[in-house]
Amino acid sequence: MSAAARRAVILSGASGFASMYVLLSVSPAVAGRQAGSVAAGAATGIFMIATVLTQVMTPWAMRRWSTPRLLAASLVLLGLPAGLISVSAEVSTHVPSVLLVAAVRGIGFGLVTIVATSAVATLAEEGKRGAALGWYGLATATTGIVGPALGLALLDATTAQVPGLVAAVLPVIGLVLIPAVARGVPAHRPASAADTPPIPWRALGKIWLPLASFVPAATVYGGIYTFLYLSTSNAPALLLVFGAAFAVARLMSGRLSDRISAYVIIAPSGLLAAGGMAGIALSANLPVQAFAALVMGVGIGSIANATLSGVMSRLTGDEYPVGSMAWNMAFDIGIACGGLFIGMLVAGVDYLGAYLVMAGLLLVPMVLGLLGVVRAVGSTPQSADRART
Repeated sequence: MSAAARRAVILSGASGFASMYVLLSVSPAVAGRQAGSVAAGAATGIFMIATVLTQVMTPWAMRRWSTPRLLAASLVLLGLPAGLISVSAEVSTHVPSVLLVAAVRGIGFGLVTIVATSAVATLAEEGKRGAALGWYGLATATTGIVGPALGLALLDATTAQVPGLVAAVLPVIGLVLIPAVARGVPAHRPASAADTPPIPWRALGKIWLPLASFVPAATVYGGIYTFLYLSTSNAPALLLVFGAAFAVARLMSGRLSDRISAYVIIAPSGLLAAGGMAGIALSANLPVQAFAALVMGVGIGSIANATLSGVMSRLTGDEYPVGSMAWNMAFDIGIACGGLFIGMLVAGVDYLGAYLVMAGLLLVPMVLGLLGVVRAVGSTPQSADRART
């Protein structure tokens, strides 16, 4: 039953991610057409700020409400505002309305990221947590293969109302699966101040290095989905290639992290991703850009799941909600930075300069990954013996 519930959680989470991805590039595209690159960045930034603020409160909410209820609430908050876009041409093109819809949807996305990730980790078999998180990463990232490209294609062919309709319908799939989730997750007993220990915030001290390794990669991820459409006509194809590589790399990285240190994966992946970003920046040739997008997707996808597995492997069961919150916050803070700060950078210089800065950011995970490898080697008993002698 727990395996069935795990599959239901993965698919429910994926339906929420699919709704998010359909509008992830559409909202900044609409805002950018109306009011420039700063407004485009604000569309992504406001969505992610609302997401992060919600994520901070989600471990508290998980002690008071069950996983199925919170998962259902997240899907409703993602779907209903998208429905407003689908029924109103004014809402779909009016920049303040677009930003307000993004903020409400950010609340729903903040909930689904923490609740679903924590549930998958809880329901995973012992010794196979990395693989379970890898399948979850594949499912959610697969929606990133089709979602942005589909949303932009519909925007070009019709109006913003049509991708809004798609984003409103997708969460219904997850809502249908909520009863299956409820049958498999552990019974929920609402917490009270008398019998519940405090949320273990000290767990954050164990996981700062994988989180710091992930934020720069997430920043580039947000920058790509926010500005690629505004900078090149090849964007739909490049996002499709990038999303596919990102999804497959998350699965493979998850399986590999059950066998070797996450930092051994992070260091070369940072270098790989930096090379791909530089290739997109320096070439206008579609085949070259597509190969660069493939390389960058492999690099960032590998970093994503290696850091998630690294976080969860350092925590115990009661710390999983904090770990899930922290990793997802790192992801979404990075995406917000990719919208807001890269948007200001584009306004101040140009896309070439901004993309080269993003390539430089991807060298940070490489450096921190190498630091993690050195620290791990230095902490082995053999190293300690050598140090004493």
